[in-house]
Amino acid sequence: MPLTRLLALGALTLFTGISLYLLPLEPNLLALQFSFTPNDFQAVIAQWQGEDLQRFKWHFWADFALLLCYGLWGYQWGHRAAWLKHGSYPNALAWLLPLAAVSDALENLLQLYLLQQPTAPAALYALAGMAALLKWLLLTSFALLMVWAWTRRRHEA
Repeated sequence: MPLTRLLALGALTLFTGISLYLLPLEPNLLALQFSFTPNDFQAVIAQWQGEDLQRFKWHFWADFALLLCYGLWGYQWGHRAAWLKHGSYPNALAWLLPLAAVSDALENLLQLYLLQQPTAPAALYALAGMAALLKWLLLTSFALLMVWAWTRRRHEA
């Protein structure tokens, strides 16, 4: 099986597994990802005591593997997809997921740090939230650009 397919399968499997593993968290993970202040972050963490908080901490192992898979897959696929070889968007497409993966890694590292240092400067909480926001914007941009490129290709055929 080619590397691109293995990375895609790995990313899909890890994303599905993480999603199911974190499903019991209330509030859900997005509430933490989009917390930009110490109070918002700590309010979510306060609701995840015991098993839920441990569940959140353990998910990082799989999440780091996930970001590696989707970052590499996006780069590989963006450069190799023959149907994307029109205009300037193939290069942009190839870099969106690796940049999202870097943002995801920064978000993860900051969240791990903030779990250990709840009195950290407020700027670190804001930075974690901005890293999450950037990650989601890049992931969404990738999906939209893919749809646009595919639609454009179908109309040109």
